[in-house]
Amino acid sequence: MRKPNILLLLADQHRSDYMPSNIAMKYSDKPPVLELPNIQWLVDNGVTFINAVTPSPVCAPARSCLASGCRYERNAVADNNVNMPKEIPTFYNVLKENGYKVLGCGKFDLHKAERYWGENGWLDEFDQRGFTKVIDSEGKFDAITKLEIDKYGKKTPKNIDVDDCDRGPYMSYLKSVGYAKLHIEDMAKRRKANRYVELTELPDEHYCDNWVTRNAIDMISSLKESEPWFMQVNFVGPHDPWDVTTNMYEKMNGRNFPKSINGDQSKIDEDNEVKKRYVAMIENIDRNIGNIFDVLKEKGQLENTMIIYSSDHGEMLGDFDLFGKCVWRHASTNIPLIISGVGEMKGMVNNCLVELQDVAATILEVAELKSKDMIESISLYSQLMCQEGE
Repeated sequence: MRKPNILLLLADQHRSDYMPSNIAMKYSDKPPVLELPNIQWLVDNGVTFINAVTPSPVCAPARSCLASGCRYERNAVADNNVNMPKEIPTFYNVLKENGYKVLGCGKFDLHKAERYWGENGWLDEFDQRGFTKVIDSEGKFDAITKLEIDKYGKKTPKNIDVDDCDRGPYMSYLKSVGYAKLHIEDMAKRRKANRYVELTELPDEHYCDNWVTRNAIDMISSLKESEPWFMQVNFVGPHDPWDVTTNMYEKMNGRNFPKSINGDQSKIDEDNEVKKRYVAMIENIDRNIGNIFDVLKEKGQLENTMIIYSSDHGEMLGDFDLFGKCVWRHASTNIPLIISGVGEMKGMVNNCLVELQDVAATILEVAELKSKDMIESISLYSQLMCQEGE
C-alpha cells in the first residue's frame, strides 16, 4: 500500500483560543467567534490537542525544535539571532532518505539570522536539511530588513530599498509586480507602533499568505501521483504587524472580540481594532487552506493525506497589556494542534500535554519510519488511534 502524503500547515503566532467555537470554548466561556470552515473540517475529521505548547515562544527556536525533534534545552538555536546548524539531522532528512518528495514554501526561519533567502527562495543548505524543493521566504519585518556589518563586526539592522529586493523571493515578487516600494514604506511605519492598524494598499493577489499559498498549490499540482510527498506550508500570518487588505477587513465590520485579560482598559477600542485584523489574517489563512484542499480533491489525494495544523507560538494580543510572545503566559506558549486524515478518531478533543516537536515523531511513525535522533519527540500516533483524552 502506498504511504500517505503529509501536509503540515504552520501558522506564525496563532494563539490556541482563536479557533473554531467548539475548540475556543475549551479555553473561555466567552470565546472569540471566528469563521473558519476549513480548520473546522480538520477538527471534525481529526484530533485536536488543546494542551499543545511550543518548546519556545520565539520563531526560530520553535521551528528548529520542530525540525530536529528536540526540546529547547538541547536545541542549538537559542533565539532569532542564531541559525540552525546545517549538520543537525531533521525529520525532513528521514523522509527524503526513504522515498518521500520533501517540499516547502513560506517562512521556515531555519537561517533567520542571515536575513537572506535567495531570490528564488532556495539555498543549498536546504538540500542538506532534506528538502527536494523549497521556496523559503521572508517574514514580515524581515522582508524589509538587511544587516549592515561595521568594521568591528557589529551587525545593525537597516531598512532595505527596492534595489535590495533580490535578498528574498517575496520581495523579488513584489518588485516584479511594482509593489515593492509601497510595501517597504508601509512596513517601516508599522514597525514603530504595536497598535498601528492602517490597511495595506497591496491588492489581495499580492498579499503574502496568498502568494505563499499559490506556491504551495503549484508544487502540489506538479507532483506525480505515484510518489508519496511531504509538504510544509509556512504562513506568515497572523503575526504582527496588522497589515490586512481592504477586502480582508470588510469581513470584520460590526464584529467585536473579547476584552484582553488584565489589559489597559483605556485601550479597549484600539485593542479590538487590532483583534479584527488578527482574526482577518486567521480567516484568510483558513480560506487559503480551503484552496489547497480543493487541489488535493481534484488530484484525488485528500483521503490519502495526513493534514496537521499548528503554529510556532502564540500571541499575547493585549493580555496583560502585552503584544507578541516571548513570555511564559498561556496566550504566548499554548498553540493550536490538529491532526487529521489518519487514525480512527474523528472530531475528538485530546487533553494530553504535548509539544510542537512531537509532530516530528508523529509524522515519521505515520510514514512507518523511525529516527534515533528524535529522542525528545514523542509520537502522538497512539492518540489518533484510541479514545483517550476527552
